Amino acid sequence: MNRPLTDAEKLRRLPWETARITLTRVYNALILGPPFPLFLAALGLAKSRIGALTAVLYLVAPLSLFVAPAVARFGFKRTFLLFYGVRKVFAALLLATPWVAGRYGLDAAYGFVAANVLAYALCRAIAETGIGPWYQELVPDQVRGKFEAITNTVGMVCLLGANTWAGYMLAGNAPVEEYLAVMAVGLVFAIPSVLCALPLPGGAPVAQAQGGRAHFRHLGAALRDPNFLRYLAGTGLAALATTGWGTFVPLYLKEEGGLDTGTVVLLGNATLVGTLVSNYMWGWAADRFGSKPVLLAGLAATALLPLGWMLMPHGSETWALALAAYAGVSAGWGLGANRILFSAVMPPERRVDYWAIYYSWSGISSGASPLAAGWGMDLVQGWQLPAYPCFFGGSLLLVVLSLACFAGLRDPGSRSLRRWLGERLRHRTT
Repeated sequence: MNRPLTDAEKLRRLPWETARITLTRVYNALILGPPFPLFLAALGLAKSRIGALTAVLYLVAPLSLFVAPAVARFGFKRTFLLFYGVRKVFAALLLATPWVAGRYGLDAAYGFVAANVLAYALCRAIAETGIGPWYQELVPDQVRGKFEAITNTVGMVCLLGANTWAGYMLAGNAPVEEYLAVMAVGLVFAIPSVLCALPLPGGAPVAQAQGGRAHFRHLGAALRDPNFLRYLAGTGLAALATTGWGTFVPLYLKEEGGLDTGTVVLLGNATLVGTLVSNYMWGWAADRFGSKPVLLAGLAATALLPLGWMLMPHGSETWALALAAYAGVSAGWGLGANRILFSAVMPPERRVDYWAIYYSWSGISSGASPLAAGWGMDLVQGWQLPAYPCFFGGSLLLVVLSLACFAGLRDPGSRSLRRWLGERLRHRTT
């Protein structure tokens, strides 16, 4: 469809986007979610290597800067369907890792996993170079907050079932074979998650997309936008602070917290319930007050998490459960950050350039998080310092710096609670 889409056309097809996102989340949770670092630890890999493998998924994101014009000319939708489909092959090859380790040794297994994760990440980077501009076109701004809230709610319900089953499978000291079973089930959701994108409108090729020097001049112009630069600084610091949690909090709970593997995986359900309970509230608040208040409130709440993990009593499942649920509630800042990007920070007419820069920067900062955390914890352990308190303390500092950056962000669509109450009062008076 090369003509502009009407909002009615978009709204009729949005359930397919909800289905696509939901299936992708279940797939990601079982393949590269909490079971993945635990699987690598069960194979005997060091924290630095686990962090490096996780980082690879993000650090290839700058490829987006170079392929964005080609993606635009080929078509956002075509690119997404092709490369999201191809990446499933490399995810499936991870199931052969124990065989490689048994036959050729741990170093060979590490190289095998690294090669497949790199290929997987390259395919994902190209696919997601297309999904960002397409997503901005697909979802009307006036319902973006509610749509993300509803989609998150549906996804959380499905993830509850997936996490419950994975926690049951990995209860106790699960053998490597059980991890493989969980990953194999995750692959069942792979192809349907891509097929759900077929009925979605939009994502057509952009014939006038420029490459070469013109493309890089446009990138330079985007980098002179002070509001965009402030957004990049805030998201970069937040990603650097929080992305490593997905890799090392499960290991912390098992190694230092005194919880078994199955319980650690099942804690994901508490996070999902927290997200489920609070998600619609965040979406409603974002549409009512704007993105920025939701972003700041959620991120401020997130700053308490590192303190909670550091103060957790050994073996306290109740404490861990409460913190996991609270993590889901505070995750509303991501909804605010996502909404403000599409509605206020990224101009629709220049979405290819802005998205390529944002996606690349997000990948670098997200990838640096587990890489730096894994290397740093190995380093401080060599100095006879407690690794995990240093990790959580650094995370807290980065969240605070991120809040300072976002506080100065411009969002014309946001309004304070005081302003909203004044408007309601004037409306009732008239």
